[in-house]
Amino acid sequence: TRKQLHHKRECANQILKAAMAINSIALAEMEVPESYLEALPKNGRACLGDVIYRYITSDQFSSDCLLDCLDLSSEHVALEIANRVEASVHVWRKRIHSKPITNPNRSAAKSSWEMVKDLMVDGDKRGLLAERAENLMLCLKQRFPGLTQTTLDTTKILCNKDVGKSILESYSRVLESLAFNIVARIDDLLYVDDLNRHSDHKLSSVPTVSVIAHKKVSIPYSVPVSGTPYKTASSTPKFSPAPLISPARGEIIPFLSGNSNKPPRRGFGVKRVLTNYLGGEAK
Repeated sequence: TRKQLHHKRECANQILKAAMAINSIALAEMEVPESYLEALPKNGRACLGDVIYRYITSDQFSSDCLLDCLDLSSEHVALEIANRVEASVHVWRKRIHSKPITNPNRSAAKSSWEMVKDLMVDGDKRGLLAERAENLMLCLKQRFPGLTQTTLDTTKILCNKDVGKSILESYSRVLESLAFNIVARIDDLLYVDDLNRHSDHKLSSVPTVSVIAHKKVSIPYSVPVSGTPYKTASSTPKFSPAPLISPARGEIIPFLSGNSNKPPRRGFGVKRVLTNYLGGEAK
């Protein structure tokens, strides 16, 4: 019955949320590989590009407003921005903890206190920018809860040497995939049942939006991401390991691959055919 299906869907959805949380925690606890840090650009502007960097360093910074101004028309674009923002966080954090470079041409008239004061100001500024980038990353993940693994996540999985964390991450990813597929199939069944009910009542119009259809957000003004210097996420790091699959977070995206041609989702194809077929019967 529909009541039983709704109950099973809710249970599977809770398992999905738990698996995603466990996977995120396991990835966060893994150490950042040195190969990733060495391949990062020298500064945050090179990571983000001029447009995003200008927004994130402004006094009137807002994560939601910045995301509204960006072109997030596809998951591939959102993943590219996530890779840039994540790289900028580690660039600024790395420079905070790095030793200051002494300049032999520095004026001798400048006191040691002034030098220390300048270093403190620079460190505070980088810390603020890193926090803003982390907040931006959090808002981006909230808007795209099914976002695929970033470059850093994939690099952590490939370079991780902790067996326990690797097992926890892999098992949670598999459980996440299974729970997502169960929820999607139940949504398909409920959608077909809704279509049958409408066709029985001979309604003139058949709804074409299912339960799991994604909400489209209207963007009044879009800033193209491709115009920034940091054009692709594949520049960090610069090697191409095998693709990792996380079906619960979207389609298969090869690691550091610029190919944005993704296979269509099976569920929406089924719904489109059923909609056309039952819509013809209703008429």
